[in-house]
Amino acid sequence: MPQLIKDFDYNGDYSYGIPDGKLFKVGKYYYQKPNSYTGVLAKSDGTAENTQMLTFPGNGNDRLDDNSSFGNLNDAALVILTYSSDNDRKIKVWKVENSQNTITLIKEIPTSANVHDGKDGIFYNGYLYFTVRKPDNKTEIWRTDGTSENTTLASFSIPDNEYYSNIPEFVIVFDNQLLINKNYKLWTYDDASQVLKDITIATDSYPYTVQFNIVKNSKIIDNKLYLYSQSNNSLYRFDNFSSQPLVVLTNYGSTFYPSYSSLEKCGNSIYLAVGSSENNFNSLWSFDPQSNISNLIYTTNYSGLNKAKNLTCLNNYMYYSKENSNSIYRTNGTQQSVVTMDTTIDNAEQLETTDSIDDIFSYDGHLYFVATTKESGKELFHIKTDLPTFLMTDDIQNVKKSNITIAPNPTSGFVKIFAESNINKVEVYNSSGAKISETQSDRLDFSKLNSGVYLVKIYTDDFIETKKIIKK
Repeated sequence: MPQLIKDFDYNGDYSYGIPDGKLFKVGKYYYQKPNSYTGVLAKSDGTAENTQMLTFPGNGNDRLDDNSSFGNLNDAALVILTYSSDNDRKIKVWKVENSQNTITLIKEIPTSANVHDGKDGIFYNGYLYFTVRKPDNKTEIWRTDGTSENTTLASFSIPDNEYYSNIPEFVIVFDNQLLINKNYKLWTYDDASQVLKDITIATDSYPYTVQFNIVKNSKIIDNKLYLYSQSNNSLYRFDNFSSQPLVVLTNYGSTFYPSYSSLEKCGNSIYLAVGSSENNFNSLWSFDPQSNISNLIYTTNYSGLNKAKNLTCLNNYMYYSKENSNSIYRTNGTQQSVVTMDTTIDNAEQLETTDSIDDIFSYDGHLYFVATTKESGKELFHIKTDLPTFLMTDDIQNVKKSNITIAPNPTSGFVKIFAESNINKVEVYNSSGAKISETQSDRLDFSKLNSGVYLVKIYTDDFIETKKIIKK
């Protein structure tokens, strides 16, 4: 069950409370990146004693907002970039050590009158790399190791192009190199050799090289880099930066250019979702990384109001919800396998058609979801019924048969469990998922139960298996 870590007294510096925001992980600590203007920074490792509210030093003019940048400095410190709107216009670089509860100013860098863009930094080879807009509005790449003397311009720069924005985007660190997207081109920087290279892929059409405009959230899966290019609505896979990438799938017929992607491995498949905003996806695909065979699971148009969201893998199945819906869906990677789960609530009001699923997540082998209901607002729910496990090809080839049987079935009274290995525990659930009994016996009494379908979960030395029992 969720537990309150700490309840702050909102007086003095904390009079406005903790604003909404996202958690940013640095080592074992989480920092809250706010969505609105605030003078405090929340920090926690999940314990009350190490949950703190930090404030900036000085006269209180320094603040965090949604344009502030966060960066993870080697899992040891948080680096923050804030924009100072004083007359001299500066970017202030701050550091918070995990081992300390103070915000320390590292450096002040002159900037333009335009507000800082809020793009987070990326850690590579001992330094956190970040971007700064100069007073002339040109963008530079800087780096820091957390000290003032080593917070400097990077040792490389990517050429500008007068026809483009000239703003570099850090993509990911892969193959011991830093990957950067700028002006529809991909660049790699190798700090060991101090070499900057562009990745060029020839094409027969103008401009005769493949253009890349990488959407957010590229990912390394099984030592391969997967990234989605907005320019041609295609997913690419890099084995390394010495060879050309492979086009895994193309979102044919797409009428939109996504800005966000989600890539997750679930079972033997990799799932790709792309959309115009974070956690709101117009298309959901699966593909086999061995054969590169892909399946379109779900799609909606650019302005559709039922985008997929909240992708969560459990037992080799992918679960997801949709906008403006109170349903949860499950798939094993094909459109034909999609089923709508039963979300009947056994201890609160039922979800109405106007209610929505806000989040889905798994923990300790169980599935949970957060829903906003008309009566109670946001509530956390636990799906208690046993969820199926989708057997992958390797599992099917190697699986052993449990040889667990229950008889008689259907029954009006007692049943006996027959198992080749020792029975450690038996749990009985009703059709709504509520556990009604638990025993270590191989004999179960159904005589006093109402007619219907029951689930019997059997724990042995070798297996955990669930059987369906019909009570006459």
